[in-house]
Amino acid sequence: MWEQEYEQRQRRLAPLQNNPEWKEWLSDQDIGLAHFFKNVVTDMPADPYSRDGLRHAEAAALRIFPDVDAANPDKSPENNVIIDPFQRYIGEVFVRNFEGRWIYEDSSPEYGPEPCVEVPYAEVTLVVRPLLIRLVERGRGSLLASAFDAQQEVYEQWVKHGRPAYPQWADIEERLVDEGVL
Repeated sequence: MWEQEYEQRQRRLAPLQNNPEWKEWLSDQDIGLAHFFKNVVTDMPADPYSRDGLRHAEAAALRIFPDVDAANPDKSPENNVIIDPFQRYIGEVFVRNFEGRWIYEDSSPEYGPEPCVEVPYAEVTLVVRPLLIRLVERGRGSLLASAFDAQQEVYEQWVKHGRPAYPQWADIEERLVDEGVL
């Protein structure tokens, strides 16, 4: 069951990875991150790609964006010079900590294809765009840190079980959930 769904998803995603707009966005990752650290959130902790870094970025986002529309590139395109680096940073934390990779996915009919983070132990991707918007909408931190904690828990179990490929991992994960481990 899992294998067939996984294979179908991979076939659906493959053509999107060659989209020129996506390739251009991805090639600007280092520039976007440098902009984030130099101009958007300049006082990050020693290890910015950590849970502490995310908590720091959450606090900064709540100071920078006065309301939810200001954090939404569709409502405030003039803020994309800040929004895009924030999204790049958030996703990159998950890429670096959980063996993830950036992919282009059509995850929402509302937005169309957008940058997402795929981790090898999950069928669903981390869609970065709504995380920043939800954080500002909530008006308090801990959303990103909570997402990090949840990923950390599953990631550690995945590593403990030998990093099985996703379709095989799904069965193990299901058993761990039934046993109350996850």
